[in-house]
Amino acid sequence: MNAFAYGVLLLWPAVALLVFRRLPLGPGIAAAILGAFLVLPAGGHVDLPLLPVYNKSFAGLLGGVLLIWSDARLRRQFPNGARAASYRTPGWFPRSVWVRVCLLAVFCGVIGTVAANGDTFVVGRRVLRGMTSYDGFAAIQSQILVLLPFWLAWKYMADPQSQRGLLYVLAIGAAFYIMPVLYEVRMSPQLSRAIYGFFPHSFEQHIRGGGFRPIVFMSHGLVVGYVLMLGGLASVALIRLSSGARSVGFLVLSIVFLTTIVLSRNLGATLISLVFAPVMLLCSRRLQLIAASCVALALLCYPVIRSTNLIPFQSFANVVSSLDPGRASSLMYRVHQEEQLLERVRERPVLGWGGWGRNRVYDADGRDASVTDGVWMLLLGSFGWVGYLSRVGLMVLPVVLTTLRQRALAIDATAVSLCVILAANLVDLVPNSSLTSLTWLVAGSLAGRLEYRASATVTPDVDPAAPRPAWRPASVTRAASPYMPVPRDRGAGATPSTARSPFR
Repeated sequence: MNAFAYGVLLLWPAVALLVFRRLPLGPGIAAAILGAFLVLPAGGHVDLPLLPVYNKSFAGLLGGVLLIWSDARLRRQFPNGARAASYRTPGWFPRSVWVRVCLLAVFCGVIGTVAANGDTFVVGRRVLRGMTSYDGFAAIQSQILVLLPFWLAWKYMADPQSQRGLLYVLAIGAAFYIMPVLYEVRMSPQLSRAIYGFFPHSFEQHIRGGGFRPIVFMSHGLVVGYVLMLGGLASVALIRLSSGARSVGFLVLSIVFLTTIVLSRNLGATLISLVFAPVMLLCSRRLQLIAASCVALALLCYPVIRSTNLIPFQSFANVVSSLDPGRASSLMYRVHQEEQLLERVRERPVLGWGGWGRNRVYDADGRDASVTDGVWMLLLGSFGWVGYLSRVGLMVLPVVLTTLRQRALAIDATAVSLCVILAANLVDLVPNSSLTSLTWLVAGSLAGRLEYRASATVTPDVDPAAPRPAWRPASVTRAASPYMPVPRDRGAGATPSTARSPFR
């Protein structure tokens, strides 16, 4: 990795503060996190003792924190300024009992996992040391960073306008990736090597079907498909949330997204988009929520379903083989790997094996003989059922509770769309490692929506007679934002437009 890559990585928080400070706070935080995820080098990091690894995820979070600091500072300096009012979820911790239980289980589970894995594990010539108190400190630190996007979204993206802004950020941010993706489809994955001086993965894995699978600045081409899928589904949601020429524009953008996903040779992302996009376009809000809840609960129970061999993988592989024998062979290889790893999980099912590769399968000589692609397998092997249920529960419960409380919370179309997008992301977690900060942003926003009340106190309205500070043009308000139109449906849940580590 060259010096330019390190420079971009270190300067991103300042860049995010300068570029996104004019956005409303919630969407600005989302843009800082998404921008770092899209632009910064995937393999670059700065490892400092006793501190978290400074990588693209940490840089995006730091940019979001700087935006919060800047917003608070400007409000203290200009209490009667022209900055648009923004909703903040009251308090510092979620009030939902189930969300609190899951958060508590995450950290208690980490401590229990470290305590239960103090033994040294020896296989052939490989020696895997036991977990120590330092590993416990590092693991808790890591989990705080992993869940920080969830908390930021719960705090600052719970109201309908911020959630709509999140949809705009996902759609427009991913749209900027279309041209680099199409370039690498034609010219081969070379942008990361040309700009940052390294290739983050195996080049052979990105030769598919006589062409190339683009990687751009991601860790793998599958992550590119995941980003395009999120952007495409967000643009589909905005078709129904917009009107006139804007709605037509998002329809065209959705078609472009789907075409790009197909050209990028991401079969999983293509199938998920083809299934969920019609649901978002054609179904009522109630049906969308029911479908999203069923998918979310199916993922929560997936390890049980998988271990009982109820899924006919062989029949499915036979169908896929008629289209692409290589993909059918890859599917059965993954199935075989999962069966081996499930046997490993059964040895320590409650708290898992911890870090340092202790959850993996090794041959008699100590060589690593396992492939862990799905997030569900990584969580189950490392943290056991306690870690799996607590982390997946933080993603599943907001969808299920939103469905159960739809009328009581006056859930609008924006929150419904985010539920479907999160359900689509959960499906992608089964075969791939696509649990990112974007997933936690959507989940946290929905968790905050469970506590949202339109009558809650927000930042005081702007005094029209007050002098306008130089840091914000007087003409820019939340209702006049160029990317965030005023919601058409003003139900009880809508905000009135007049209000302003070792564990890898």
